[in-house]
Amino acid sequence: MPENLRVYFPEHAMKTLARYYAEEEYIGLDVDDLVGRVQTELYRKRFHSFQDIKLAFEIQDSDKKGNMSPDRVYFVLRSTSLPINRDLLKSFIYKFPKAENKINYKDLVKSLDWIHHPAEYDSGEPHAIQINWERIETVKNMDKIKYNVFLMDVVPS
Repeated sequence: MPENLRVYFPEHAMKTLARYYAEEEYIGLDVDDLVGRVQTELYRKRFHSFQDIKLAFEIQDSDKKGNMSPDRVYFVLRSTSLPINRDLLKSFIYKFPKAENKINYKDLVKSLDWIHHPAEYDSGEPHAIQINWERIETVKNMDKIKYNVFLMDVVPS
């Protein structure tokens, strides 16, 4: 930075602005990857009882609308003795698409079914799952600054 500008804009202020307007990059797991991992686990454990899971959801669905809260979905899946790691199951439910904070359990069972609806993104390789319990799934990229947002905030329209 030129010396004459350092008087008006100290380096600390510039770094603070850069951090605030830095572009955020997504670092979390996406749903397609999780579906592939869950299906791989079910395939390895030779799990075939998808109709039993669907029946359990239908029994627990009191209003018969086909949607449940994520907590209820977790409860139903844990009660059906689904052979999936709890952490993987929680992250799968957390990432699964929701409408009005409710999960369509028919779509969920369909995505679990590795026989009739195999995942496209499964590599078949063993993998470890890194779960971010803080649920912060973005990181600031200091090399890319959103100047257009900065200028919109600074310059009155």
